[in-house]
Amino acid sequence: MKQTVLFAFVLWALLPLGSLFGLSLPTLSAQEQMMFGDTTRVGVPYSKDPHVVNFKGRYLMYYSIPPTHWNNMEGWNIGIAESKDLVHWTRVGELTPQEGLDYEKNGFCAPCALVVKGKVHLFYQTYGNRERDAICHAVSKDGLHFDRDKTNPIFHPEPADWTCGRAIDAEVAFFKGKYYLYYATRDPEFKVQKMGVAVADGKTDFSRGSWKEACTKSILYPHLLWEKQCIEAPSVLVKGNTMFMFYAGGYNNEPQQIGMAKSYDGVNFTRCGPLPFKRNGLDNEWNSSESGHPHVFQDKDGKVYLFYQGNNDHGKTWYISQEEILTEKTKKGYDYLFLQSEKDRKKQESHIWVQYDDMPHFANGDDKALAEFVKENAKITCPGECCSQGRVIVSFLVDLDGTTSDFRIERGLCKDKDAEALRVARLIPMKAGKDQWKPVRYNIAVEFKNKQ
Repeated sequence: MKQTVLFAFVLWALLPLGSLFGLSLPTLSAQEQMMFGDTTRVGVPYSKDPHVVNFKGRYLMYYSIPPTHWNNMEGWNIGIAESKDLVHWTRVGELTPQEGLDYEKNGFCAPCALVVKGKVHLFYQTYGNRERDAICHAVSKDGLHFDRDKTNPIFHPEPADWTCGRAIDAEVAFFKGKYYLYYATRDPEFKVQKMGVAVADGKTDFSRGSWKEACTKSILYPHLLWEKQCIEAPSVLVKGNTMFMFYAGGYNNEPQQIGMAKSYDGVNFTRCGPLPFKRNGLDNEWNSSESGHPHVFQDKDGKVYLFYQGNNDHGKTWYISQEEILTEKTKKGYDYLFLQSEKDRKKQESHIWVQYDDMPHFANGDDKALAEFVKENAKITCPGECCSQGRVIVSFLVDLDGTTSDFRIERGLCKDKDAEALRVARLIPMKAGKDQWKPVRYNIAVEFKNKQ
């Protein structure tokens, strides 16, 4: 795989837009931009993990709010704001732990809201319990007051070699007749954040017991350099038979940036490119420290918006903003999703080139070592001139975790030698290229010689 990606930088025209909540805001682009920060908890704008719904004629946004400075026993909670235009927002309430619920005593956050049959279903995570954090569920008739699911917590994965059993950052979406619950988790060493998925029947009540793990491994895990050791905060957009997933790569302020992947079955995802879909801002912009924790919202008019959090002071404040996601059709008829801000930024790039040309390779050495491995393991030879000699070419896919699949004979010799070449190919340990962002087809040659 060799791709040359051209990118550089452009300065936005910046204008001060005054202040919200009595506080001075960072400079903004000339076009009016959403910039929301809840000041009620810590006295400065501090709002994270947005999720928006259109419910009964108004937009409601659910988001995480931190503990107050004066109450060390208080954990993260969930704020609620409303809007009529998706730009100007007014705080209208908050959700706090319910007395007597042990799973909420340390707080909760990272809301996901889903409107089903005239009610808002809220999915949220417990907080501060490390491996025991899990996904909970609540229901509301007005979008403000919620009744907890009596089976809470409703889901966490079983501990395994790829997960410690934790579940945070829930995203629930309906796709091809089923509900999919996407979540972030950690490896057993609690170092690497990655993503998993559970599935429930289309008639589910979302309670515990209705969710089953859809696979026994991570569906998306950090691999690209900018993703560092973290992939989290999934948010999905369904367009026909395709699901687009937006995710956060990198921990907070590393900087965290937003990537995009797609799937046709809700379980197997492929990145849409090696670079972030939404990057952090430049040094003088409001989101220079990060553009993170995405939420994609499709309005009733079909327009799609990317909500995300950001700051320029390494987390002393947190704002929530949004941009419209635009769509173009490719020559092959596929949807190409982009942000105008990113497209404008790339147009100005003229002098910085990044090479993505590190191919998958033999895990135990160079090409010479691979040739020796193949030679040592290929066993079939033919006496005299009983059959042809030469090379069998085998191809296979190498995924981002080095697993191989879809073995094919590209050029064969005879039935027995072709079968032996396939057997040897399946023995080869592979390692993905460091900049690889999708499965890549790899070719090897297995040479057979007649005995003399």
